Amino acid sequence: MTRTILLAAAMLATLAGNATAATYYVDCDDPTANDDYTKAQAQNETTPWKTLYSAGFHAQPGDTVLVKDGVCPDPEDIYGDKSQVAYFTQDGEKARQEGKPTWTTFKAYPGHRPHIRFKVRQGDPAKGGIHIEGSYIIVDGFEVSPEDYPHGSYGRGNGIYATDGDTTVSHHIIVRNCNVHDCPNAGIGGLWIDYMTVENNTVWNNARHSCENSSGIGFYQPHDSGIDFGATTVNGTDYRIVIANNRIFFNEAEINTCVPSQVDWPTDGNGIILDDFMSSQVGDEPDAWNHQWKDVLYPHRTLIMNNIVYGNGGRGILVSGSSHADVLHNTVYNNLQSQPLREHCGVLGEIAGEGTDMRVFNNIAVAQHKYSLSLKLLSTNIPDRQDIVYGNNLTYGGLGFDNDPTYQSIVSNAGGNFTQDPLLTAPSLDGSADFHLKKGSPAINKGSVANSVPTDFEGRTRPIGGLPDIGAYETNYTSTNGGMCILPAINLLLQRN
Repeated sequence: MTRTILLAAAMLATLAGNATAATYYVDCDDPTANDDYTKAQAQNETTPWKTLYSAGFHAQPGDTVLVKDGVCPDPEDIYGDKSQVAYFTQDGEKARQEGKPTWTTFKAYPGHRPHIRFKVRQGDPAKGGIHIEGSYIIVDGFEVSPEDYPHGSYGRGNGIYATDGDTTVSHHIIVRNCNVHDCPNAGIGGLWIDYMTVENNTVWNNARHSCENSSGIGFYQPHDSGIDFGATTVNGTDYRIVIANNRIFFNEAEINTCVPSQVDWPTDGNGIILDDFMSSQVGDEPDAWNHQWKDVLYPHRTLIMNNIVYGNGGRGILVSGSSHADVLHNTVYNNLQSQPLREHCGVLGEIAGEGTDMRVFNNIAVAQHKYSLSLKLLSTNIPDRQDIVYGNNLTYGGLGFDNDPTYQSIVSNAGGNFTQDPLLTAPSLDGSADFHLKKGSPAINKGSVANSVPTDFEGRTRPIGGLPDIGAYETNYTSTNGGMCILPAINLLLQRN
C-alpha cells in the first residue's frame, strides 16, 4: 500500500529552484562501486559511488542522489576511520539567495529499499545512520538501523537526525518513506532546527538502549531561523514542523536516565514528543539553562496529524514544555507499556500535553494504563499564554480524561468528546495490527470540520460524507468491498535485510 504524500509536495511547489543539477548513483552491493570515482563518473549507473557518505560529501544543492538496493555498511568498516555513515551538510539557503537550485535529494532508486547501517557507540562522539546539518535537504525511502550489538547493553546513536550547524540553524528538511528501527536513541528527530517535515515513515523499536531517554520521533528546542519562507499550509494555517502519516510503535526507554541525581528511572520512550519548546532560543552553551532566552517559546506552529501510534513504552503523543501544537486525527492505542514510567510519573496520557496554545481534535485515544487524555497548562509564567482547547476526541479505556480542577479554567472543552469502543478492525500490539474503523464504528462522521485535515493516513480525501471520521483513517463503506484496504502492508517494511 502506498501512502500519498501531500504536505511536502505542497511545500516544494512553493519554493524556488527545484531544477535538478545532476543525478548521482550509489550502489553499496556492487563490487565495482568506488568512492574514488569522479562526480562525472558517478552520474553513470555503471560507475556508482560505494557509500552514501561519499555522496553526501560531493552532492550540491539541486542534485539528486539515487541509492540502489543493498546493505550500506558504516564507512568505518571499509576505510578504518570513524566517518559518519551519511552526513548531509548542503547549504540550500545560500543557493536560494543566489537564485540557484535549492533542494538536495537523497532517495532510494525507484523500486529499491537501501539499508543504511551504523556502528553503535557508547561514548562521544555518537554516530547515527543519517546526520543532517544543512538546509533544503530531502531524505526519502531508506531503511536505517544499527549493526548488530548486544541488546540490553548501553549504546548511542540516532537513526535519522537533524541538528544545527556551527553557525546556522538547519532548516527546510524532509524525511519521508523511511523504515527506522532498533536505534539506541531516537528513530527520527530534530535538535535546534526550523522547518522540518517527518512524514510517511515507519518508526519502531527505538530508544531502548540509551540512558539519554529518547523516543520514536522527537523534536527538542527548535530555533527560529529568521527565514519567513516555505511553511506547510493546511487549511489556512502555516506550520514549520510537521509530523504526519507515520506508523510508530514499540519504542521504549529501558535504561535509567544518565542523571540519577535527578531521576533514577527511564523517562521517555514516547511515540512522538515535542520537548522543551519553551527554551527554543537557548543555544548549546554550557550555561544554557541560565540563558536569557530560556523562557522564550518557539513562536511557530507544529502539526501532528494522521499518525498511528501504539505499544510504545512512554506516552503515545507528548507535548512537553511546548506550545503552538495542533494534534489532529491521530489514532493512539495502548501505549505507556513501561512499568517504571507508570510508577514514577504523574502526568501520563495516551495523548498528553503540558504546554500552551494547543488544539487537540479528532483523535482516537485507547488507554490500557492511566489516562486517555491528559492536558495541562505548563506554567502560569509563560509569556503570551493561551488556553489548550480539545474537542471531538473519542477516548476508551483507562481513566479517561485527566480532569484536574486546577486546570479546568485554562483547558477548554469545545464539545463533541465521548467515551466509547471505537470498533477498530484488528487492534493489537503486533506489528501488523489494523486500526481501520469497522463498519458501525462510533468514530465515523463524528469529527470537527473546522479542526480537520484534507486527507487521511492513506491519502484518502476527507471527509467522505457529511463530517470527517475521528482518527487517522477516513472510511467509505459504499462500495462492495467496503471501500478500504483491510490490512496494511506493514510486514514488508518490517523485514530486515
